[in-house]
Amino acid sequence: ATARLLAAAGVGTARGPGPVEGVAVTMAPTGSCDWPIQSMAADKTIIISTHILEEVHAVCSRAVIIAKGRLLADATPAELERRSRYHGAVSLTTPDAVAAKEGLSRLADVSAVEIDAQDGRLTAFPSAGKQIFDSVSGYLREQGIGFSELQLEQGRLDEVFRSITRSGEPLLTDAEVAR
Repeated sequence: ATARLLAAAGVGTARGPGPVEGVAVTMAPTGSCDWPIQSMAADKTIIISTHILEEVHAVCSRAVIIAKGRLLADATPAELERRSRYHGAVSLTTPDAVAAKEGLSRLADVSAVEIDAQDGRLTAFPSAGKQIFDSVSGYLREQGIGFSELQLEQGRLDEVFRSITRSGEPLLTDAEVAR
C-alpha cells in the first residue's frame, strides 16, 4: 500500500533527527501488543503505524496520514471525523427502507439519503452545517415508520482516510482553517 496512517498516543515534541528519549514506535496492532499503550503514553509519545482505524480512535490523541511520501493530514481523530461526509448523518434500520428514503429525502436540511447495498441500513446526510437528528426521528415517528438502531454518526475515519489518500490533497486542520 502507498498510504499509511501514523498515530500518536500521549504527548511529546519532535527534537530533530535521531533517537528521541520518551518516544516508542510500533507497527504492531495494539490488540496484539503485550504492553499497555495507554499507561506508557502518560510519559512517552507512542507512534503507531496502522491501518486499523478503530485503534486510532481508541488510543491516539493525534493522527498523521502520509501517502506517497507526502504529509496529507495531521489532526486529532475527532477533527478527522468532522471532515467525514458521515459527520452529523443519521443512520437507521427500517423494514421499509425505500419508503423511508423517499420521505427523508424531502426534509429541508437533508442533502442525500442512501441505502447500504450490503446491510440495507439507511443513512440520511445533512446539508452543510445543519443538524438533522431531531427532524429525521420526528418524521419517522409522525409517519409511523418503524425503525431500530437510530444513530447520530460522529464521522468515519476509514472514509476520511480513503478520501484523503485517493485525492492526494492535504487536509487542513481546524487550526489551519481558522487562520
